[in-house]
Amino acid sequence: MSLKRRPRAAEERAVHGVLADCEGISGGARVAWVILPPLLVLLWAALGYLLLRRTRDEDKLIIASVLGISLLGSLGVIAALSGNDSGNHVDYATPLIVSGLACIFLAALLGVALRRHVYRLSGAALLGSLAPPGAAILYLIWILALNGTCLG
Repeated sequence: MSLKRRPRAAEERAVHGVLADCEGISGGARVAWVILPPLLVLLWAALGYLLLRRTRDEDKLIIASVLGISLLGSLGVIAALSGNDSGNHVDYATPLIVSGLACIFLAALLGVALRRHVYRLSGAALLGSLAPPGAAILYLIWILALNGTCLG
C-alpha cells in the first residue's frame, strides 16, 4: 500500500491575481520590482524638495504645514476605514480621493488668500495625500519582491 500524496487542485495550476502571475517570472523582473519602490520614494522626495526650493523661510513653513496636514488627513481616512471587521467590501479609493481633492482645494484657497504659492501649496497637498496609500502599495510590492513571491 503506497501512501503517495495527490497534488491538490491549487497546486496544479498557476496563481493569477492582482499582483500575481507565477509562470515564468525572470530574475531581472524580480530585481526591477525590488528597485522600483525606492526609486519612487526618491522621486517623491525630489518633488518635495522642488516645492520647498527657492522660497522664503516663512513660506517654507506654510508649505510644509500643508504637506503635513494633508498627510495626516490621508492617514486619518485610512485609519477610519481600517476598523471594518464586518467582512463587507470596503471602498478605500473614494474616501481617499475625496479627502485628497478637498486638501488640494483648501490649499489652493489658502494660496489665493495669501496671494502667493497657489501651485506649490496645491502640490504639497497632493504629495501629502498620495504619500500614505502610495507608501502602503509600494511597501507591499517591495516585500513581495524581496520574499520571492510571484509578481507580474
